[in-house]
Amino acid sequence: GENYVLSVSAFYPHKNMHRLIQSYGILKEKYGVKHKLVLIGTGGRSQQTIIGTIKDLSLEKDIVFTGWLSADDRSNLYNLYRGADVFVFPSLYEGFGLPPLEAMQFGVPVAASNTSSIPEICGNAALYFNPKNPQDIAEKIQTLYTNPALQNELREKGYKQIQSYAWSTMAARSLQIYENVI
Repeated sequence: GENYVLSVSAFYPHKNMHRLIQSYGILKEKYGVKHKLVLIGTGGRSQQTIIGTIKDLSLEKDIVFTGWLSADDRSNLYNLYRGADVFVFPSLYEGFGLPPLEAMQFGVPVAASNTSSIPEICGNAALYFNPKNPQDIAEKIQTLYTNPALQNELREKGYKQIQSYAWSTMAARSLQIYENVI
């Protein structure tokens, strides 16, 4: 029943979760944010760093770890997406980042890294930040969840963006490529 910011990721160094934690600390301290931060994921080489950062910033009561949700937990995952006020994707690099698209599918406004393939995947349907700058991450999250007009704009753009990844669209594009080759 509480408001929250959501992030879904394995806890590997390139996923940049420690900077997300730092930015959340800035949100709490500078902006007095009441939202919780919900992290879906586990494992990876940086989990201990993440836990250490949380303890160093005294955020244990404000951050919720769900662990990894299996295929059997899909309804819980979908409910967590649906209930989020903002989705944050702080990754330093991705081959293809699916979680922001999942968030868009559920109408959740997305704040994401301005690096790697992420801007190509999210298009104009996300608010971008420098993933190496916790202050910038915090400012973009603050901007997004305090601006209902921007939320609605990104929500609508998100619905359009995910259409370009629909199976029917992808199948049609693949068929067109095959026809051009033959």
